[in-house]
Amino acid sequence: MTFSRSLLYGLVFGTLSGLLFGYFFAIWFVNITGYNRYTADALLLSLYIVTLTSLVGLFAGVILGFLNHFVTLVFGLSSDKQKLRRRLAIICFGFGIFAIFDFLWLISQRPVFIYSLSFLLGSLVLFVLSFVMAIILSSGAGMLSGSIRSKKFLWMGTPLLAIIIFLLAIHNYGGEKLKSPQEVVLTENRPDTKLIILGFDSATLKIIDPLVEQGRLPNFERMMKEGSYGVLESNVSKVMPFANSASQGMRSPSLWESIATGKREKKHGIFDFQITLVPTLHHHLPLRIPFFTRYFPTMPTISSVHYLKRVWEILDEYGISSGVIRWFTCWPADELKHGFMVSDRLTLERIATPADLQEALPDYSGFTMDELRQRFPTLPEVPFVDAPAGKLMKRVSENATPVEIDACFTNLFRQYYSMDIYFGNLSLDLYREHHPTFYAVYFYAPDVYIHPFWKFYEPQYFGDVTPDQAEKFGDLINQSYILLDEYLEKLLEMIDTNTTVMIISDHGAGPWIEEGVSFLPGFKGKKYHPAYSGSHRQDGVVILWGKNVKSGLRIEGAEVHDITPTMLTLLGFPVAEDMDGRVLREAIDDEFLRQYPIRTITSYETEPHRYERPKLLTREVAADLEDRLRALGYIR
Repeated sequence: MTFSRSLLYGLVFGTLSGLLFGYFFAIWFVNITGYNRYTADALLLSLYIVTLTSLVGLFAGVILGFLNHFVTLVFGLSSDKQKLRRRLAIICFGFGIFAIFDFLWLISQRPVFIYSLSFLLGSLVLFVLSFVMAIILSSGAGMLSGSIRSKKFLWMGTPLLAIIIFLLAIHNYGGEKLKSPQEVVLTENRPDTKLIILGFDSATLKIIDPLVEQGRLPNFERMMKEGSYGVLESNVSKVMPFANSASQGMRSPSLWESIATGKREKKHGIFDFQITLVPTLHHHLPLRIPFFTRYFPTMPTISSVHYLKRVWEILDEYGISSGVIRWFTCWPADELKHGFMVSDRLTLERIATPADLQEALPDYSGFTMDELRQRFPTLPEVPFVDAPAGKLMKRVSENATPVEIDACFTNLFRQYYSMDIYFGNLSLDLYREHHPTFYAVYFYAPDVYIHPFWKFYEPQYFGDVTPDQAEKFGDLINQSYILLDEYLEKLLEMIDTNTTVMIISDHGAGPWIEEGVSFLPGFKGKKYHPAYSGSHRQDGVVILWGKNVKSGLRIEGAEVHDITPTMLTLLGFPVAEDMDGRVLREAIDDEFLRQYPIRTITSYETEPHRYERPKLLTREVAADLEDRLRALGYIR
């Protein structure tokens, strides 16, 4: 076989492999992220993907052609043997390409699914299909290379390419049409119930139950006995960039958006802690793209990128007073006609609306180290360190001395605890002053505590925790729950008998251990990170208590997108049919449901969203927003 023929064969096969992979990957990506709602951008993005994968395949094919010709020359193969050798080489090469992609996909799922039998069987099926695909492409490459040599490629390939583009456009692109406007009729006897939503990030019954048994959470215990509670199942994202493995695929921006809209991530369009701005695309990509951050700017996910109505925006349209405190991705604070909002970024502009509220916010002052040690005597005596949380965690990761580690962890706890106390007191003061019908308050706790302190909570899973460290920091995760319980005591004393309280978390928590994949590049043989030791689990929590809630009921099968339909029902509003969740009717009083039966409308999304491309944040603002993400191990 001549060198040109061998090179042409490999080049055609490599390009065809890249084209096919890019085609299916583009279809998958724009559909799974909902990006196909932007038809023009989705087609352009697909073109970029197919072009990139084709070029990679072309380069690999050229290498294959060289290797194939070299093997033929070295072994002096006959014509028949050359053909067989060429075909086997192509098949093995093709299988290798697809197997690599399958293997990378396997890694990206760690460690949520990697131990399940169904996942491993599915992966085996993928590898078998890869082998079959390699055989098919080998035959296709032979036919296509022959057509190129006989100059039949133009009349064979052009119609085929046109058909592929046509099918791609009509079957996979084009957003959902808006529903016809449908008036929401509020009956005169709408319930006068007030609703308070408390978001406790990463709260889980695995920690609550033991603390309740120990008598350390009396107010949690009261609400669980007098109300209904259960596990709130989290959604694992179908798009899992490798760099965010601390979240285990359960990303808080996406989950809190599902909680606030009643819809899955494909509909609400928020997937990750960061978004990517591609210069030639009008719409942002809703996640961070691994390996391309140096070419395309990224920025934290902020409130201006959401486009579906959150529950308080629905209520605001119908004159229901609302207050929102510190909700995830609520900076910059949105304007509410009949309410107020306070974001969690005290150092930035537009942290609260309306403007007079921002001016009236009390100054933030954290605990001194002496005040902190008075509350928590086991904490070590260390100096105050004036550094952001992300830098403190970075120092822990850099082979810090035991004294430096004690100082970093103690100062980190001081920051988180002080901030939760500040916003807790602020939310109580604002509720006492305004008494809104709907009130949503979000706490960092216990999530910000589980990421750095889990190894002290369960030191048996980690090999670098001394008994002295476990004694100093081992109770800090429990203390974050006790902080929330103390907040509940103050809140429950303040509210009236016509109030329903709902506690929710976006996911649960557990130790971050990479068992089973520690041999992979980048892990350096370790099963745990020196700074980050806690990660997410799917078992969050939901607790309903107060007016119109059954007592002593264990809720089963609840998911994060069930919260908004349940909230709307408790306030006498219909549930939208385009919401993915259900009403947790088993926890609601039967008499209430007879008097106010569950109603539905087609959708609350009746007007086209006016998209404004996010502007890159200043370096100072981006650093402030990214510091928390870096401190928790979500970005590196």
